[in-house]
Amino acid sequence: MISQTIREIIESDLSRPISIIIAHIKSTMGYTITYRKGWLAKQLVIEDIFGNWEELYHKLPSLLQAMQLYILKFIWKLNTQPTYQGDMLDEGNVFFTRLFWTFKPCIDGFAHCKPIVQVDGTFLYDKYKGTLLVVVVEDGRNNIILIAFAVVEGETSDAWEKWTLAWDNERRWGHMTTNLAESINSILKKTRNLPICSIIMATYTYYNKFFIERGRECFNGNLNTGHVYLEVTSKIIQDTQSKANTHRVITFDRISTRFLVEETQHLREIRPTGRFIVRLDEMWYDCDKFQKVHISCSHVIVVCLHAHHNFNVYVSPIYTLQQISRYMKDNLEIETGRLLTNLQWSNFVSKSRI
Repeated sequence: MISQTIREIIESDLSRPISIIIAHIKSTMGYTITYRKGWLAKQLVIEDIFGNWEELYHKLPSLLQAMQLYILKFIWKLNTQPTYQGDMLDEGNVFFTRLFWTFKPCIDGFAHCKPIVQVDGTFLYDKYKGTLLVVVVEDGRNNIILIAFAVVEGETSDAWEKWTLAWDNERRWGHMTTNLAESINSILKKTRNLPICSIIMATYTYYNKFFIERGRECFNGNLNTGHVYLEVTSKIIQDTQSKANTHRVITFDRISTRFLVEETQHLREIRPTGRFIVRLDEMWYDCDKFQKVHISCSHVIVVCLHAHHNFNVYVSPIYTLQQISRYMKDNLEIETGRLLTNLQWSNFVSKSRI
């Protein structure tokens, strides 16, 4: 009775908290249920929509094989353990331990993204628990790209260790690890409520939607107008050029390409002015901004103007429209792969979303 009452609100948002379910029952049926009853009712609704959790674990190998057949360059590895009846091996059953899957075009696309990789995890909310691990990167438009996934049996030292690592030879491209982690959690908020087969299909539908939409934006946007950089990058460069007008080079060594830049007061900034060293040959600047974001800062720009250098060579190709178009073009290959047409999997395709 309770599960029927809450089905509509759960179908519209699988991440609906139990407190909302309790409040909904109170307002519609006039009494307060326990947290456990609310949780069980939610699990019954999800099971009714997507199928029985235990049965879907049994169907997992068949789903993976079907995806490998119909989806271009789908990669997966399933690890299991044997089961025993007493001292006898039960050849008909195995225990699930962990699963890894990805789409090869997404791995190939990493070459066109920022060289930062982060691994993070979120607990699954099904009755078998477990943890979903996700590997993410970020492109020049600050889009979060999910490139690989794993489901492990739980939070044990043998199964996984939670990493919030963004390592790039002490250069983080201006990003804090917590920012990426928060973005990952927002993406996975609904997914962790799904049974395992639907989680896998949700990643497929996510990739399809993301690359189709981003690819269309890229090919129909600034790339056709002759622009070199992404819009956000162009705005940063314009601002730094304006700021560079308030700097001057006071000493320099053209042979070693070492310069000393003095700032004057900028109208939009209230911080004290200073002097900064720029070493173009080493792509180094002692205030660290240049190294962190890999875009010509105002000090680099004024040095380049003084030395008659093209400051664009000090902007990473990651921020160019050409780089993004290569990434999107490579990954649109997912869209052209053969879709899952088997009726037995249509339920996962239509209802699984990130």
